[in-house]
Amino acid sequence: MLIIYLQFLCFVSGNVSAIFIYKWKGEELVKALQNDSTVYVHITIAAHTSSRQANINRTSVLFVSITFIVLMVISLTWLVFYYVQRFRYIRTKDKISRRLGNAAKKALSKIPTKNLKCEDKEMQGDCECCAICIEPYKISDTLRILPCGHEFHKSCIDPWLLEHRTCPMCKMDILRHYGFVVSSPSSVSGYI
Repeated sequence: MLIIYLQFLCFVSGNVSAIFIYKWKGEELVKALQNDSTVYVHITIAAHTSSRQANINRTSVLFVSITFIVLMVISLTWLVFYYVQRFRYIRTKDKISRRLGNAAKKALSKIPTKNLKCEDKEMQGDCECCAICIEPYKISDTLRILPCGHEFHKSCIDPWLLEHRTCPMCKMDILRHYGFVVSSPSSVSGYI
């Protein structure tokens, strides 16, 4: 004699009942019936979901929700930190750029200029030209003579010096030559 206790899901639709059990339990029933054993079955109607499965599902949902919230907080914290650092870097870089621009204007005011005349060496022999615009020098052109000895049209070299602060030919630094050293908390552009 075999007594089997089953807990399964039972659906009743009209006069037809549907009973669902585990496969291994069904195979056990079939073997017992094939051996001509007497089988007593106690049927218990269960709910659609067992409470254990509901607890597992609730725990899983709670775990996933908390994990998601923690990851979102970490991501937002990193994002805020990143943009604060980026903003500080850009602000510092702009401040240093303004300081360098002001120093370049002061240095530019110290660099001598000259107006070309017929007797100047630039007008004698091979016609020299400006290395920036590659135009030959003409009488009454205004040239800026850099401390390194290179000469350029004033209108050509002034924007270059304000932007780069170096001679385009030999890379001599006009700020260092005239003693303008810009100090900054971080060496964003190379001047400390």
